[in-house]
Amino acid sequence: VCLEAASLGKPILCFDKAGGEPEFVEDDCGFIVPYLDLDAADMNLISLRSLRYSNPNAKITLVCDINTVQSLETCKHPILQEANQTISVKTLDQPASFRNRFIKTSLREHLSGDFLYLDADTVIRGDLTPIFNLKTSFAAAPNHSGSGDPAEMPFDEKENFDLLGWALPTQYYVICRSLFYPQFRSNTLCFSILL
Repeated sequence: VCLEAASLGKPILCFDKAGGEPEFVEDDCGFIVPYLDLDAADMNLISLRSLRYSNPNAKITLVCDINTVQSLETCKHPILQEANQTISVKTLDQPASFRNRFIKTSLREHLSGDFLYLDADTVIRGDLTPIFNLKTSFAAAPNHSGSGDPAEMPFDEKENFDLLGWALPTQYYVICRSLFYPQFRSNTLCFSILL
């Protein structure tokens, strides 16, 4: 796998002292996660580092609920050093799934200009700058889970399409794990009803 990744010019991630792998990782082709350091191996940190590696000029803003930011600060989590900026968002005392969706749908209130939202467990493998050249009011990746049939779309998501006056997709519908938000007023309206 490492040889294939190296031949494709893709970053390599491996654990230090795990035997053999680190010789594939040089300063310019990946990074080494400290052996058995679960904080450093946390998927969110790996995601952020993959973004930093593949898009070194990206401005990375970490947006979390207040309790998460406090926990990260308390344990001096290295993800705070990787991000250019950290924003704490006040949310209701609800389950993590609610807090996640609340933050995701209110990002426009906290960020200005065009931005690309990426879920914290997304591994970035290439240059993302072409996304910022899109001439659109919104863009997202299709949801390829299941068969891809829009009939699999959850009922509450179908209701949102109706509320916005949008036709249901004929092939795939989007998954809210990577979203491009150009600076448009309609984005604020759209995401305020998704909550």
